[in-house]
Amino acid sequence: MMDYRTLFYMKVLIQIICFIGAFYSLQAFNFEKSIKQGKVFQSQLLYIMLSSGLAYLVSQFIISMIYQLSIW
Repeated sequence: MMDYRTLFYMKVLIQIICFIGAFYSLQAFNFEKSIKQGKVFQSQLLYIMLSSGLAYLVSQFIISMIYQLSIW
C-alpha cells in the first residue's frame, strides 16, 4: 500500500493527463459554427469548462477502476 502523498500525486498526474487528452480531443469539434459572433471570451470559457468536466469524469473513472482492480 502506498502512502497518501504518493496516491495524491498519482491522482493529480492522472487528472492532468486526462485534461490534456480532453482538451486535445475537443479540438475535433467545430465550436465556431454554434457560437454567436463576437462572443470569443465566452466560447473560450465554455471550451475550458467542457474539457475540465470531461477530464474530471474520465479521471474519476480511471481512478475507480484502479481501486476496483486493486492495482494500488
